[in-house]
Amino acid sequence: MEQSVEKELKIKTSVVLRTAKDLEYYFRESELLKAKYRESNEEQRGSLRQLQDVIAETELMIPDAQLRLQRAVNELEESLEKANDAGLSGTDSAERARSCLQDLRDRLTEV
Repeated sequence: MEQSVEKELKIKTSVVLRTAKDLEYYFRESELLKAKYRESNEEQRGSLRQLQDVIAETELMIPDAQLRLQRAVNELEESLEKANDAGLSGTDSAERARSCLQDLRDRLTEV
């Protein structure tokens, strides 16, 4: 039981970290593409339309990534509670999960 709870905690922590990274990528990519669009000129009319489509597609991914991140955080918090109930609150996996959640909260308050 303890091993499965700890394994679940490791997996959920990795999911949160990966999803947060994805969300950061979409935000950064969107800003870079918008800057590129602003810097382009009228001579590039054909590629501007294509660039607008890429920007729109990237921005569509942001709400999905936010939703996936929220779900992953909720699942990680539930797994952390299970770990605490199983007496695993002092393990490396539990500490990493708590640290991951705290880092995420800190980053979200900066935005």
